[in-house]
Amino acid sequence: MNYIVESIKAFFVTIYRKDIEGLIKNTEKNLKNDTINIKIKLNKTEKKILKIIQNRPDITQIEIAEKLKVTIVTVSRNINKLKDKDIIKRNGANKNGYWQIIK
Repeated sequence: MNYIVESIKAFFVTIYRKDIEGLIKNTEKNLKNDTINIKIKLNKTEKKILKIIQNRPDITQIEIAEKLKVTIVTVSRNINKLKDKDIIKRNGANKNGYWQIIK
């Protein structure tokens, strides 16, 4: 256990307290080595969209809507939910870009 000694003018005072910086460094080391699993709830459409994107990252929202037989508005809404949850992001332009699954 590390202790820090402090002195004050006029008289000498010894204060014993835990070394906070050492504790923080040890905690940071432990956090770097730990894996954090977070469960995110997805609806059926979001799961289907993720599978499609996983198989074909360059797919457009219109093509996803055609595959799922839903409207483009439904696909757009669910993709926005996935973006808000930081699960996917779009790289590049609308026609020449691709989807990236982050989590």
